[in-house]
Amino acid sequence: MTNWTGTTPTVAAGAKVRGADIATLAAIATAQTDAWTSYTPTLSGWTLNNGTMTAFYKQIGKEVWFRGQITWGSTTSASGDLNVALPVTGFRAPCAIGTAYANDTSAGVTYPGVAALFGSIAFFVAGTKNVSNTQPFTWASGDSFIWWIKYEIS
Repeated sequence: MTNWTGTTPTVAAGAKVRGADIATLAAIATAQTDAWTSYTPTLSGWTLNNGTMTAFYKQIGKEVWFRGQITWGSTTSASGDLNVALPVTGFRAPCAIGTAYANDTSAGVTYPGVAALFGSIAFFVAGTKNVSNTQPFTWASGDSFIWWIKYEIS
């Protein structure tokens, strides 16, 4: 993955674009189109056992995009709220926002939620409660949880 951490050039209307600005814009475009980096976050509150998790992130300058999915297996367990470690720490509050979806496969229902950041973790809210072992439903094999978060780092 290419991480770009420079300053975006500003070019006034009608002004000539300098070679250095072109190079910077090319670096930004490369960073935006590079593949996502695989990431295995630490989970708090949940133990995957035979469940699966895929997660990826991309950093462009001071902006981080983080997405993932957890699918419960027959031996997955939970004892509280779901917390996921961030791939890049040092987020600047309140610049974090994300969406989340809890999929109850046996009921055929998807519960929308939001992702929020605190310290170096993401936590999730569906309805008015944190996503946990019993919220928004009691999890079972085949159920899944999906998130997509964008945040700014210092």
